[in-house]
Amino acid sequence: MYFLPPASKVASLFLCLFFSFSGVAAEDWQIVPYEWTDGFENGELNSWETYPFFQDMGFNPTLRTVTEPAYEGSRSLSQNFIPTDTDFPVDRNRVGVMKRGHLIVSEETHLSCAVFLNADRKAEKLDVTLCSVAGEKWTMTLPSPPSNEWVVIERSPADFSSGKHTLPIGTEIEAAVVLSQFGVVSADRSYSLNLDGFSLTGSRPNRFVGVEPESTWLDPFQKSILHRHYRPGETISLTVELATVVESDPLGDVSVSIVDGNGNTVAKTSLEGEESWSNDSIYRLKESDPPGRWRARVNAVTESGNRIQNDLEFLVPIASVIDSHPRLLFTKQEVADRAEERSNSELQEIFDRARTVAKECITGATPGDYPEFNEVNDEYLGGGDFSPHWPDFMTWRNGLLSSVPARDGAFLYSLADDKEAGDAAKDLLLHVCNFSEWNHPWMKARGTHMYYPMGYTAYRAALSFDLLYPLLSEVEREQVAEGLFELGIEPCYLGEVVDNHIPSNISNHLGVSCTGGLLAAISLLGENPDNRYMEPHLSGILAKLEAHIHAAYLPDKSYAETFGYYHMDADMVSKAAAALEKNFGIDLTTTTHFKDAWTYPHYVSTPDGQNCLDMGDGSGNWGKNGKTSLLWIAQRLRDPMAWDRYLWSTGPEMYTEFPIEFYDYLWRPIDLQPESANSLPPSRLFEERGMAVFRSGWESEDLRLLYKAGPHTNHHHLDQGNFVLQYGGETLVDEGGYAKYYENKYYHSFYTQAVAHNTVLLGDYPESQDLADLRDDVKALDSYPRIIACTTGEVLDSLESELSSVYKGRLSSFRRSIIYPKSDYLVLFDDIEAHNEEQFDWLFHARGKESIRIDGTNVRIIQPNAQLRMEIVTPPDLNSRIRFHPHGDKSFVTLSTPEKLTEAQ
Repeated sequence: MYFLPPASKVASLFLCLFFSFSGVAAEDWQIVPYEWTDGFENGELNSWETYPFFQDMGFNPTLRTVTEPAYEGSRSLSQNFIPTDTDFPVDRNRVGVMKRGHLIVSEETHLSCAVFLNADRKAEKLDVTLCSVAGEKWTMTLPSPPSNEWVVIERSPADFSSGKHTLPIGTEIEAAVVLSQFGVVSADRSYSLNLDGFSLTGSRPNRFVGVEPESTWLDPFQKSILHRHYRPGETISLTVELATVVESDPLGDVSVSIVDGNGNTVAKTSLEGEESWSNDSIYRLKESDPPGRWRARVNAVTESGNRIQNDLEFLVPIASVIDSHPRLLFTKQEVADRAEERSNSELQEIFDRARTVAKECITGATPGDYPEFNEVNDEYLGGGDFSPHWPDFMTWRNGLLSSVPARDGAFLYSLADDKEAGDAAKDLLLHVCNFSEWNHPWMKARGTHMYYPMGYTAYRAALSFDLLYPLLSEVEREQVAEGLFELGIEPCYLGEVVDNHIPSNISNHLGVSCTGGLLAAISLLGENPDNRYMEPHLSGILAKLEAHIHAAYLPDKSYAETFGYYHMDADMVSKAAAALEKNFGIDLTTTTHFKDAWTYPHYVSTPDGQNCLDMGDGSGNWGKNGKTSLLWIAQRLRDPMAWDRYLWSTGPEMYTEFPIEFYDYLWRPIDLQPESANSLPPSRLFEERGMAVFRSGWESEDLRLLYKAGPHTNHHHLDQGNFVLQYGGETLVDEGGYAKYYENKYYHSFYTQAVAHNTVLLGDYPESQDLADLRDDVKALDSYPRIIACTTGEVLDSLESELSSVYKGRLSSFRRSIIYPKSDYLVLFDDIEAHNEEQFDWLFHARGKESIRIDGTNVRIIQPNAQLRMEIVTPPDLNSRIRFHPHGDKSFVTLSTPEKLTEAQ
């Protein structure tokens, strides 16, 4: 590290690391009045989300509706902030909520709401911000609002400003944020923002709604779906009416175009009527028509020349599949065809291994082993080391796990003609579908209809129903169908679609929950004469799943969360992709970035799958769920590299042997030759994810570095500028890493904070960083660090990043650069500018409490087979100290400037 003299009030940081190896335009459309309104009386979140975003959006105990306080009703929305520390004399702590939506500012636009700040002091300010589609923020500010009383806000567009202009009529709004900002707070109490009576009026384009068939408007996804499917030989008929009748601007001619699953227009005709418009014979589907998602595009021009046009989506299934069982993932004929292929000895071996694993699971399993939970605390989920609530959680989940042997027994019945296993599976299936509730009471008490274990249960029960169908009597089929709908499908639809749970759409919970709900809905098609098509549930859940895939599977060939959660998500999404393609011809594999997301886990993996590079809530070890999606992609795309990675995950190099499942048998591409994924360039930038991987090669002793500067996403920490480094088979620079966040009481105060990562603190304050905004979400909310330059090659890897956006307004600039000349050293260079004088603290973490050595201007991290030497060139008087992690055998060194500075370079 090179530093200029302290007297200049400028410090420059230059770190060399040496290694030794020892082993739409509004004026075109008919515009009608519209209102966002939320009173929270139903106890649901109604698409509201924490802002700043919560660290784990799938499990957020800080956001719920409460009965106290409430304004003119019985409930309000409450966002609670619990400080674990506070800086002094300067800090910034933001508490707020946000909601996405679609609204056009009009002459009649008016915002009203009531806000209650529960605090022991006044907030510095309270902002209400409207975010435009164009990326602008329009804000009204209340300075020093009173605490512990309802503050009623009534505002018009003229009260909102971008800093230069007031909010213009015609602005398209996509989100509203209600945000309080506190300065220094007390770590001995909590602070909350309660919101009630929220109303924002404006306008939006008019649209048609289906009367026969009926349609549902899915506002979070801006689409309408028909409650009907069509198949070859059936004639599409349609009756529509206007969502809002504008008597002063009546319609002219109304027409409809039918767009097939390939995007081709197959029919165009008129709809006749006055207050509603109909045509009983629009198009008769032919056998040659493609299946998939079709659209009835209704179009009209009003007498004043304004347009009304929108699509009504409907599904066309593959008729040869949808009328029989099994159908979810394979047909009876496909089972027979695969059995004939077992003449291949390798495939027969896989089948035998999968049969053995399934047989071990179902043998002896009875409903009595999996009782339905009784009393579980609905006020607390998790608990500390000595709390009874985590065992209560496991007791609750145990009942749902009866679906595991049910699934395995169903596989044995369908694929191995094992009727004994089938009978046992049927008993377990009937048992779990007879539960009074699948949801956890804690989630239900907070208006959360769907929790991810319910998704797993719905998937397994749906697959079991599909495979065991011949064994079930009519009464038993009705029993299972009722249970699947009421316990799995309906909660999934209400929670993930209507309430739009996790509106940012980035969480492995969604991949699991939506896949479970979707497969359950497909399995029940035709079972209920009152809802043969499982609509709007099926298409609604599909819309949420697609929104999740769009948000979480990125163009840079990565998945937004840590790779362990990618495994969990992709394992289930691959099953959803298989079922949708099998039954509806809908391709989620080749048409999305799902197909390439295995690339990032490959780059951060070690040769044996253990101690992989990762950040956030990741364990660092390759898991059993990692192989299923690789197998699906390999056989579906004939992808030789995905096949290579699957073979690696099940091969002798892997640190542990994962159980072989029937998916390994069903999807195995026996005639595909692998191509080594290690032929890829060893270093790579994942730009959208905000991660860079520098490697010297693919062997265990090679150098591997993972660096982060990017948007926040689910399960990530406050760790911008963090890096993790491995060399010689050792982890030389580590981080706080994985912690059991449901249980660990240090999780929020240490493991998620900047202090647990290899970055810079200000004044040794452990919570120096704020969570960043999300990528590609609300355009105006795009404040997050970025890797602004990156080069990778055979002789040099380098990057430059900008990190200041997360430092709570205290830094005007923070550039962190890393140069790796593909030798046994790295150069780390920081260039920091602060608004006021600050103490700068550089952190470096290591495994072991005795591994860090400080010797004058050198810091060493010593591991059994390799070591790291950090050479600080000047000045010699940096303050240093070594501290231990609260849990686990880890430590970290802090290198601090001896006095406060305004710049560090």
